[in-house]
Formats: sequence, structure tokens, C-alpha cells
Amino acid sequence: MTSPVRAPRPTPRRVAQPEPAPRRPHLRVVPPPTRPALRPSVRRRRTRAVLVVAMAVVFGSLMASAMFHGLLVSGQSDLDRLDTQIQAERSALAQEQLDVANLQSPARIAAEARKLGMVPADQQHWVTPGSTDEPVVTGRAADDPTATADTTDTTDTTDTTTPTGSPDELAGTSGGGAAQ
Repeated sequence: MTSPVRAPRPTPRRVAQPEPAPRRPHLRVVPPPTRPALRPSVRRRRTRAVLVVAMAVVFGSLMASAMFHGLLVSGQSDLDRLDTQIQAERSALAQEQLDVANLQSPARIAAEARKLGMVPADQQHWVTPGSTDEPVVTGRAADDPTATADTTDTTDTTDTTTPTGSPDELAGTSGGGAAQ
């Protein structure tokens, strides 16, 4: 069997009673702690002193900044002057190098030699000082077809040996120092 269903009953709510506040002693307003009061004239003097020192520091820093800026400007003008001078020296150097190259050119040297009355050699000989080798013949002159290698003297007459002996023997004198 089934039991009859009943609707739940609402439970009564209890209102909580506030607890009574504990009794406090009577409160009163307390004045702020007192410092030794400065007289207005002392306060003004301190304020003026701080203001004067602050203004002196600001003025000094501005003067130092202006001085350093002036140094930078003068240094930059010196650098610009040196830069201009370097450019002028470089262009003068380039012109002088061009002049040297023109003066060293073989065509100019040959022209100057012709002006002095010199003529080109029939053959060119390259001689190395102190060597006993035959000189190297590089060819005949272009304008002289009759020149041959047989007509030149290719003997080396330089003596490359170092003489040995006492200084008197080398000078051709006997030990006494008189000539023989």
C-alpha cells in the first residue's frame, strides 16, 4: 500500500538577536602631536636659502652645458677645416702622382733622349753585376737589319773575386812600408 503524501511544512525561521555591544569608555578627539613651532621668519629664511641654492645649481649646470656646447662647436669647426685640408692634400698628391707617371713614361724618356742626340741601341744587353754568365740579348734594333749578335763583345771583364792577403801585400809594399 501506498502511504499518503503530505506536503512538507515550512519551518519557522528564527531571527538572530544581535549581541549587546560591550560598553566602551567615552571617546574624545585628540589634537595632532605638536612639534616645536618655527617662527615664520625662520621658515622664510630656510625657504629662501633652499631656493637660492637650487637656482645656483640650475644656473651652474646651464653654464656648464653652454661651455661644453661651445667646445664641441669649436672642435667641429677644427675638424671641418682639417677635412678640407686633407681633401686638398689628396688632390695635390693625385696630381703629383700623375705628373710622376707622365715623367716616367718610356715614350717621354725616348723623346728626351732623341732631343739630346741619343739613338736607340742596335741590341739590348742585360748585365747582372758580378755574374760570369753571358749577357742576355733581347733582340735587334728594328731600324737596323744588318746588326748581328756576332759583332758585339760579350766578355765580362769585371773581376768578382775578393783579393786575399795582408794589407801590405795588397798595397804592393813589403813589411817595411816602402814601395817596391
